[in-house]
Amino acid sequence: MRNYFSKAKHRIFCLFLAALIFPFGFFLLPFPTVYAEKMSDNLSSLPITATSYLIQSGSRGAVMANEKEEELITTPSIHQIMTCVLALESLTLDTLITISSEAEAFDALRTTERLKIEKGDKYTVGFLISAILYKDSRAAALSLAEYIAGGEEAFSQQMNAFAERINLKNTIIASDYLQQSENQKSTGIPSYTTLLDLGILFRYALSKTTFREIFTSYSFDYFAPDKSYHSLRNTMSGAWVLSYDSAQILGVSNFPFAHGSGTLVALAGNDNFECLILLNNVDNVALYDDLMKTLEGIYSTFEASDLVLSESFYQEVQIEGIAEPIPAFFKSTIRYLHPKKDAYLEEDTVFRPTEKLSLPISNGTTIGQVIFKLRDGSEISADVIAKEDIALRSTGFMQIQKLFDANRNVFVIISICFFLLLFVIIVKITVKISRFSKKSSTKNRNL
Repeated sequence: MRNYFSKAKHRIFCLFLAALIFPFGFFLLPFPTVYAEKMSDNLSSLPITATSYLIQSGSRGAVMANEKEEELITTPSIHQIMTCVLALESLTLDTLITISSEAEAFDALRTTERLKIEKGDKYTVGFLISAILYKDSRAAALSLAEYIAGGEEAFSQQMNAFAERINLKNTIIASDYLQQSENQKSTGIPSYTTLLDLGILFRYALSKTTFREIFTSYSFDYFAPDKSYHSLRNTMSGAWVLSYDSAQILGVSNFPFAHGSGTLVALAGNDNFECLILLNNVDNVALYDDLMKTLEGIYSTFEASDLVLSESFYQEVQIEGIAEPIPAFFKSTIRYLHPKKDAYLEEDTVFRPTEKLSLPISNGTTIGQVIFKLRDGSEISADVIAKEDIALRSTGFMQIQKLFDANRNVFVIISICFFLLLFVIIVKITVKISRFSKKSSTKNRNL
């Protein structure tokens, strides 16, 4: 009896202990990670001093983080980068440009980071573009404007036409844009843009090989007019050592304002993907810290994966006007950006056939596009091709071919029957020829 009560007390104690532990154990259970529907929500609050920013993928401009990117801003970065692009599209890097008295005066306004250029000196386009990107030199920008268009006002018209051409919807370059950026008295409407427009321009510029080479270098070596050798160094050259995991800063330009802040334009990347970093109104004393925090935020949150592989099979597709479906294969490998551990893809895809496609179709012909949809509403298209020559065929022939493809045994049996029949026919013809030869020979003997 004593043992029974002892065991009962033990059971009650164990139940009481389990009742105490169970609620706490519940909180120790692992919970699934929930990813935001919008890709940019993953980095919606970067801990940086910039009051507005835009982080985009380098491949297709997917937005990874954004804050007030559509807000109108005044920044010298828009006309400085645009000046470099227009110069590269109309001049060669070794074209010599003579410095004017106005350009010399602009350079003299600087208390720091002066180029020390003088009227009558000749410098190459490569030097002047480097001076813009590395030192934010208005003197270099004016020299290029004078050489290309004859002056600041005429060049602003070319820049506005260029902005319209590449679809910068909220960008205006004032006729006295350089005087405005140097805090001189303005006589017209101020220049303005948005970070969205600046992102479009920056991606366009990076598509130019020469711009990319200069932007991703932190110094430019040159000979001064007195034949002495010098190196023009980027004021942000220290940013090249910033890295997170395998990602690092590949190039950066700082376009400062007079009140102690500025616009930072940078390119970062690793073997996985590249991204564009636009930080506006960032405190000049926090430039490197803001860059590092942005770099860490991006590459700890996102990764790039293969969306499709070159020559991999998609599916058989139906094209209007062609009776039978055509096997479609992806033309090239396509990678896409997404949050880590989240494919970020909708399940359904859409096939859009090439217009005015008809038989015959040769091997390698693009027969349409496959549209992949991401959960943020954006789309990625992938070309698909035919991997064999598809000749013009009758419907009956295609049905027979489909029957053979579906059942190889039928094809083998029919082939054997055909060759047997052919053999019998050949034997009969041989026998008849032999008999005819014998009859002819007998007649000849009788004669």
